[in-house]
Amino acid sequence: MIETLAHILILTLLFSFTCCANRPHTKLSEFRNMPQLQVDQFTSNENDIYTVLLSEFFPKEKSIVILKSTNVDYSDRPEMLRQVLQNAQQKMPLLSENLKDNFLARNQESRTLEERFVENPNIYYMSNDRRHEIFADTKGWDKFRINYPDAYGLITLSKAGFEPSMNRALVYMSCQKNPLDGFAYYILLDQVNGKWRISDKFAAWYS
Repeated sequence: MIETLAHILILTLLFSFTCCANRPHTKLSEFRNMPQLQVDQFTSNENDIYTVLLSEFFPKEKSIVILKSTNVDYSDRPEMLRQVLQNAQQKMPLLSENLKDNFLARNQESRTLEERFVENPNIYYMSNDRRHEIFADTKGWDKFRINYPDAYGLITLSKAGFEPSMNRALVYMSCQKNPLDGFAYYILLDQVNGKWRISDKFAAWYS
């Protein structure tokens, strides 16, 4: 009887060990990298930020074309992107390490912008496939102007990086009007009384 109970106990322990071994483990780093807020809260704040940027940088009487997928220069080269952010930090003292890290983490993947996130009939959204189709050759900007004759330019927006308190954000925005005319900024915004406003910016490049 004792031998039978011992045998059952051994089998039970072996079964429990096997189940635990096959169960997927969550790495500690995955807990550390989990966002503090729900995705829709990030998106809501981002959309408010984009609305501010578009109203501040572009004339309302001109139409603009926005790349529908978020992007940032050197997104596939994180060390280069980190170096650019370090350069930006020298010009923008309010850009903290936490904010830089969150910006880098959130821009590892792109997201699709919601069409009409801002009520403006003069905004058009361009998919990546459409961009590749238009700019497949050296006549890309001619095709762009034929399709969007009154457009100010092609706008690219990044995801926003946030401070843990969600009261400060960093966004990358570029605008190309033709091959030799464009600009890109890293833009700091602060939330004051529930409203986002631009507090500083760093010119990443001009052409």
